[in-house]
Amino acid sequence: MLRREWFRPPRHLLALFLAVTVAPASALAWLSWRLLEQDRALENLAASAEFGQSVSGAGLVVESGPEKMEFKQEIFARMDALTPPETVLATNTSGLSITEVAARCARPERVLTAHFWNPPHLMPLVEIVKGARTSEEAAQAVRALLIRCGKAPVLVK
Repeated sequence: MLRREWFRPPRHLLALFLAVTVAPASALAWLSWRLLEQDRALENLAASAEFGQSVSGAGLVVESGPEKMEFKQEIFARMDALTPPETVLATNTSGLSITEVAARCARPERVLTAHFWNPPHLMPLVEIVKGARTSEEAAQAVRALLIRCGKAPVLVK
């Protein structure tokens, strides 16, 4: 069971930040809005210890595991078999070939790189890299979603 406390910064740190940057009345309003926003976000979260259950209903899966080609190929082949045909599978890799990552996938046209720059909560840039068989439709769908999320996606050629 997810607990709301796990996703909130310690109140004293948040209060200290607010006291330094905004007037007290504004700080209270901002804090109330922020906590409500977090509650709404939590309603959209689901957790599972079962891999298939975690990915089977997703429209986009972003993997961010070890930078080892064999690991990525194995996990992408599993995700490819467990997800619907329209699900886009992305990796956050910064250095591995997305064409090679997708080599064991039955549907490589839906596999791409979505590399979030660090720290991702401060840096809006996300590089989108298509593999040799990645469809333009998949790349544009991820680009549109990232823009809606406030990111600055760049399609790398």
